[in-house]
Amino acid sequence: MRTVEDAMSGIPENPSAATSLPDGRMYPPHELFEKKSGHSMVQLFKQTGHSTWIGQNGAFRIQRSDEFVEIDKPGKDGKTISDLMSEEQ
Repeated sequence: MRTVEDAMSGIPENPSAATSLPDGRMYPPHELFEKKSGHSMVQLFKQTGHSTWIGQNGAFRIQRSDEFVEIDKPGKDGKTISDLMSEEQ
């Protein structure tokens, strides 16, 4: 993500972006915003207005606070975040 933003955004990376006002550049989720997902294979990050789940298989889901799913991509094994979470139930 950083490489793409370096090439495409024209905005220099801010090392303090997690605690700064938005600058128009996209950043990966920061550890400050990680919450317990309840599943060992899934990380959960809560930001203002949305949540981001990242699976150990590369799957990811971004969901707005109103529960609308913006994007839900499976990982390299074809499993989604929901699949990973249901496997641990």
